[in-house]
Amino acid sequence: MITNNNAQNTRKFSEVNMSKLEHATALHTTLPMEDLIGLFAGEIRDLIVYDSFEFENSAQALHLFMGTPKLHKCRYILKTGGVEFGQITLTRVNPFKDSEINVIEGALGALAIHLNNAMTFESSISADALVTLKADRKRAAES
Repeated sequence: MITNNNAQNTRKFSEVNMSKLEHATALHTTLPMEDLIGLFAGEIRDLIVYDSFEFENSAQALHLFMGTPKLHKCRYILKTGGVEFGQITLTRVNPFKDSEINVIEGALGALAIHLNNAMTFESSISADALVTLKADRKRAAES
């Protein structure tokens, strides 16, 4: 379920049309949550203009923030099967149009699938292996 806590209204969606946004191959193959969120922020920026992007998952002690917060916001809580994956907030100077909200929600539906996979993956490997994997990915990205 994706819950939109937008300044104008609150809407709940039990199903999201997954075909609204095709994610890049990198999003499909990246497993650590930080990488997924970073890729998602970049991909959604290609579709929707925003001034700030925030992702928070308190259970995983993960908080990512980019940009400068503005007045108008779309806030989403990502849940599937009773598992909460985190909260995403986009802000900007101008209100979001319904068509833009539809694009965001389609993208978030696809992201929820990948976050579920990432959480399953991260919980299945040891903490040391996860730290090593993230360090290896960071080195590869920097080279």
